Amino acid sequence: MDEKTVKKRIWFVAALIVAGIIMSLPTPDGLTPDGHKTIALLIMVVILFVTEAIPAAAIALLIGVFEVCVVGMDPNDAAKSYMKDAVAFIMGSLMIAVVMVKHGIAQKIVLQILTHIGTKVSRITYGIVGACALTSAFITEHVIAAAMLPVALAISKLSGGFRKNPNLTKLLLFAIAYGCAIGGLATPSGGARNIIMMEYLDGMYGIGIGYAEWMIYAFPITIMLIPIVGFLLLRTFKPEVSDITDVVDTLKEEDSETPVGLRQYLVIGIFLVILALWIFGRDYGIGLGTAAVMGAILYLIFGLARWRDYNSGVAWGVVILYAGAISLGFELMDSGAALWISNQFLSVIPASSLIPSFVSAFTIFTTNTMSDGATVSVIGPIMLQMAHNSGINPLLIGLITSISSAFAYVLIIGNPPNAIIHSSGFVTGRDFLKAGAIITVISFIVLLLVVNVYWIGILGL
Repeated sequence: MDEKTVKKRIWFVAALIVAGIIMSLPTPDGLTPDGHKTIALLIMVVILFVTEAIPAAAIALLIGVFEVCVVGMDPNDAAKSYMKDAVAFIMGSLMIAVVMVKHGIAQKIVLQILTHIGTKVSRITYGIVGACALTSAFITEHVIAAAMLPVALAISKLSGGFRKNPNLTKLLLFAIAYGCAIGGLATPSGGARNIIMMEYLDGMYGIGIGYAEWMIYAFPITIMLIPIVGFLLLRTFKPEVSDITDVVDTLKEEDSETPVGLRQYLVIGIFLVILALWIFGRDYGIGLGTAAVMGAILYLIFGLARWRDYNSGVAWGVVILYAGAISLGFELMDSGAALWISNQFLSVIPASSLIPSFVSAFTIFTTNTMSDGATVSVIGPIMLQMAHNSGINPLLIGLITSISSAFAYVLIIGNPPNAIIHSSGFVTGRDFLKAGAIITVISFIVLLLVVNVYWIGILGL
């Protein structure tokens, strides 16, 4: 057993010991025995997520085992808590993403945008941020990042390579990661965190929010952040060259050699049908998850995908991860643990007017220490309960929590696009801190501005 494996085993045992110690302590006033056990589970899960002591999917399965064997949940209820419409949506979206990758749709769309915005590096930077943001709003963000990585590396190579133009390379890579991050908050399909929050709002408070309604609240934030992120990245990584006409001409030539065919048009057409169902299906009782799975089935029927594509291309561990995380979220609410924790937070917040700022700041900190989806899954119920206790609309706090979790700019583990660009070997942890710190602060300010002026002032949220 190597040293890394030994450390992981130690962290796993430590997490179990911490959970055991917490359960052995007297139950605090105002907390139920089941809530006490659930808090122990929560802390154990957070330790396992942060340390990556065991695979994320294994953590999700462990949640169910703990709920049944320790908390005392009925096995059938525990099993049911793993299958929500949100889980079906995540699964269906990942299947759709596999088809998009197979037929090169995402990369084709982005290339079309890049080859029509000019040859100046500044315009290309804004183009990459914008293209990644707009496409990742509808197609899972890690798919867009993975599709764009070879494009950015090709631009870097054709411009002289990393050794000659290190800032240019870093600029392009961070434009991808941060573009995907700000795009992922715009719609429910942009990231699992959004659909998880929608599930919590509906299941815990009966607040149903549709696909289009989410866009009304969140899409303007993405539009505002696109030029801001582009500008700040250009200031942080000042490129060695200002114009890359030859590179753009090469990209145009390569793009023209692979015209869009009938099968690709069919893939896009089916996706537009799915998108229409996401937007309007709620009026006919069709859930987002049902629509997503329906799309995956249509791709099979029309021969645009085979089951082995889904079997090998879908990260099934991710589906299990979010299923378990959602189960934990509802148990936090049902056991009273979320209520008790939220009361502890409220006792140290001097005024209710500061709650939105606190929620956003706390979420941003948390999402930079573990994945964005896990962040919303774990702290979402607590933040919603805090809103309920203080008389604030849970929808307001739910949106703030989900959107703030997208601001995982500082650490590599914050979201998949960060890990994808880091895998290139051209960006370091110090680069993330250098680029992400100021963008985090600005994103926080933009969100609070939108909350107070647009959501509360105009929409009356």
